[in-house]
Amino acid sequence: MGKTTQTDGGGRVTILRYGVQPPDSFVPHPRNARRHPEKQIAALTESINRVGWIDPVIVNERTGLMLNGHARVELAKAMGVPNVPYVMVDVSPEDEAFVLATFDPVSALAQLDPDAFNSILIDAKATGAAMTEMLSGLARPVLSRKNATVSSTPLTDDATIIEDVTRYDWAENIVVLFSGGRDSSAALAWARINFPKARLVAMYADMGAEFPGFITHVLAVADIMGAEPVVVRTPETLPEMFVKRGWPLWTAPWCQNVMHSVLAESLRGQFDPATTLLLTGGRAKQANGTSMRQADTPLGSVPEYQAYCPMFTKTDDAIDATLRDAGVPLWEGYARGFARTCCWCCPGQRSRTYGVLRREEPRLFDAFQWLEDKCGAPWGWNKDVRAARTLVAIADMGDDKLSRDQAKTAGA
Repeated sequence: MGKTTQTDGGGRVTILRYGVQPPDSFVPHPRNARRHPEKQIAALTESINRVGWIDPVIVNERTGLMLNGHARVELAKAMGVPNVPYVMVDVSPEDEAFVLATFDPVSALAQLDPDAFNSILIDAKATGAAMTEMLSGLARPVLSRKNATVSSTPLTDDATIIEDVTRYDWAENIVVLFSGGRDSSAALAWARINFPKARLVAMYADMGAEFPGFITHVLAVADIMGAEPVVVRTPETLPEMFVKRGWPLWTAPWCQNVMHSVLAESLRGQFDPATTLLLTGGRAKQANGTSMRQADTPLGSVPEYQAYCPMFTKTDDAIDATLRDAGVPLWEGYARGFARTCCWCCPGQRSRTYGVLRREEPRLFDAFQWLEDKCGAPWGWNKDVRAARTLVAIADMGDDKLSRDQAKTAGA
C-alpha cells in the first residue's frame, strides 16, 4: 500500500493512499446515480481483456463508500479477479455529493438515474452556473495534480510539432514509460523536442523475455534522444513465473500487473510526483493501451503522478514522420514481421506472430514449446482461435493467413 497527500485544484478532495484489495471489500454507494447497460459492460470487459485492471476504484475514507468504479467492482467479482487497484481519498460530507455527481463524466456509456442524480444535485446545492460547471466536464477531480492545468486539446497531425506545454512548466523530470516500440519512441522524441531543458528519462521494464539484442536497442534510442535509460527488472524472469504460476488469463493478466508494479516501485523510489510528468505512447485507437480515456488521465497504477499521452490522437503517418525527423531507429524486428516489441513468450498475440517467431527465431520458438509442455496449451482464449490448440497449430494458422494476404497483395 502506498501513501501520499495530494489535494485537487479545487481543494475538495485529498488523496490519502493507494493500493489493491479484493473486490468484495468495497462498499457500493447507496446514492450512486449511474446505471450500467450491457453496452458499457461489454466495452469495459473488452478493455480489461486487452489491458488488464488498471483504472482504480475511488473510495471515501470518511464513509468507506465508493465514489467511482461500481461497474468495475461488480465485473471483478464475476470474473473472479482477486484484487483491484483503489485510491483512498478524504472528502468532506458537504463535498461528497459534488464529487459523486461530477466524477468521471467521460464514462459516456454509463446511464444516469434521473431521480437519483437530481437528488445528488440538490444536496450539492448545484444551481445555475454551478450546475453548468458540473455537467460541462470536471473530469477526474480526484486525480488531477494541484499545480497542473489539465488540457484535452487534441494533437495535430504535424510531425515534430512543438506544442504549448506551459501547463506542465512545473515538471522538472519527464519520465517516459518506454517499451522500445514505435509509439513510445515517438513519445520520447516528442519529449525531447518540447522539453529541451528538462531531465528526460526512458524507463523500461525488463521481464527477462526480451528478444535478442532488444535491451541494446532500448539503450541506443535513449542515447540518441539524450535520455537517461533506467532499466528495471522483475525479481524473476517471465518464463520462471509462467512455470510457477501458469499462463496469465487475458481477463486479468497478472504479468502486466507485475510489470506495472516494478515500474511503480522504481518511480516512487526516484522521482517526486510534484516535479515529475509521466509520458506514455498510449493511443486512442488502441482502446486503450494505458487504460486512459483521454490523453491526460493519470495512470491507475501510479495515480499520484500526472500523466500525458502525446501520441494519443496522432496518425500512423505522423508518428513515422516524428521518428524519421528525430532520427530514431525502429526496432529491427518490425522489418522481420513482428507486430509488437513485447515478450517473445507472450501467449496473447495473433497467430501470424507465432508463425514469424518460428521462422525468425527458431530457438525461441523451441523454448516456447517447452513452456507449453510445462504449463499446458493457453490458446483457448487467443483472439484468433476459439478452441485449445498447440503452438505449432497456431503458427501454421498464422503462416496460412500470411500466405493468403500475400496472394491478395500480388493479385491486386
